[in-house]
Amino acid sequence: LRKTSVAYLRQQIEEEAWQPLEFYSSSTLQAGDIYNYMFARSKQPLESTDGPLEFLDRMAKETDMEDT
Repeated sequence: LRKTSVAYLRQQIEEEAWQPLEFYSSSTLQAGDIYNYMFARSKQPLESTDGPLEFLDRMAKETDMEDT
């Protein structure tokens, strides 16, 4: 991920209020349950805790580590 694309995405996020994606119906958690059964073997719901900006910060940090 280039620094320019991180900056661009950050700008996009600030300009448009991003809606978090819903990968499943919150009432059933079905997709999350299937995922957990197949991969995670845990009962934690499949919900992202960071917002888009936190995610970008994490991506930027990981990219910085690769550069060094």
